Amino acid sequence: MSNIKITNNTNLPIHICMTWKGIVQYYKNDLQPGESYNFDKFGMGWSDFHAVVGTESNKFNHDQDFANILSFGAAITGVVIGVAGLVLVPFSGGSSTALVAAGTALAISSTSVSAASVAIDGINGALLPASLKAIFVSDHYDISIYGGDILGDHEKSDGEEKFVVSRIDPLRIEWKNLANGNTGIEVAPTN
Repeated sequence: MSNIKITNNTNLPIHICMTWKGIVQYYKNDLQPGESYNFDKFGMGWSDFHAVVGTESNKFNHDQDFANILSFGAAITGVVIGVAGLVLVPFSGGSSTALVAAGTALAISSTSVSAASVAIDGINGALLPASLKAIFVSDHYDISIYGGDILGDHEKSDGEEKFVVSRIDPLRIEWKNLANGNTGIEVAPTN
């Protein structure tokens, strides 16, 4: 049994999840600053880890799982059709080339990446997730999340003072595989 420990070292709540082919396996929303959480329900195989600055509208859940399952199935079907077309090309005098094209188009069109870019007062990419791909879940990991710092100034407008955000640092994942000692850093995209 694996143990993947995540620690929120930001000043903001974060949402975290483990996925396989875009299908949410396990998640924890609203992990508060300074808190840690353990994903400890895995067997064998590879999964992806994602962390995002937590808001009400970007909580992880299982709502998109069915769409991702269909997308994955369509990609596999496209590959199978493409391979069948390649095998038949010499025997069909080239007429099965359409199968190759159809299979390739189906495989490509079904591949989807879902990362909603959110703008906070013109700051694009501030809430894009940081991801760690292909975690071998039978190993033990320590994952620490940093970043998410909000920078800005207090401004007065119409007699009211408000905080105007000028920058939000992207989330940064620092990880260590406790089984083999490997370490790394992954940073969320900024746009």
